[in-house]
Amino acid sequence: MIRAQQSESQLVIRYIPITLYIITGIFTLPLLWISLVNISQHIYTGGTIPFLIFSLGFGGTMLEFVATREEIVIDRTSHELRRTVKGMFRKKIQRIPLHPIRSIVLETKPDTHGTKYRHLYLRGNEAEHLINNPKLLHDEHRKIGKLISDFTCLPFVE
Repeated sequence: MIRAQQSESQLVIRYIPITLYIITGIFTLPLLWISLVNISQHIYTGGTIPFLIFSLGFGGTMLEFVATREEIVIDRTSHELRRTVKGMFRKKIQRIPLHPIRSIVLETKPDTHGTKYRHLYLRGNEAEHLINNPKLLHDEHRKIGKLISDFTCLPFVE
């Protein structure tokens, strides 16, 4: 789900992967629940502790690497785009100056297996900056590109 908040000098775009949170809960909560119930009732069968460890590990892995939260902040006063990707334990920040940027481009490229991924670039005269993770499961890259284009008045090319 994408949420956009706009003020006079800033645009904040947040992507919150609610579907992936639900999938993580469906796969981890039953195992976690069974393990905790067995431990609370002092029933230590062969799978109680491994189920607990597996469910906590799987849930943490899904929340760290698959269900990441993204935030894009465009500031008109400093002419900068800041993209933050947050997992459960890590945080990655990408800062891009908007002065040399001339267009926003959405490209569809196949990988070696033929799967098509969408790449959203900020292109300037000298460099291009990838501002999305093409392998994410959502299809909101076009919407993000149009929001950035409308706010910065840069052309959006597909």
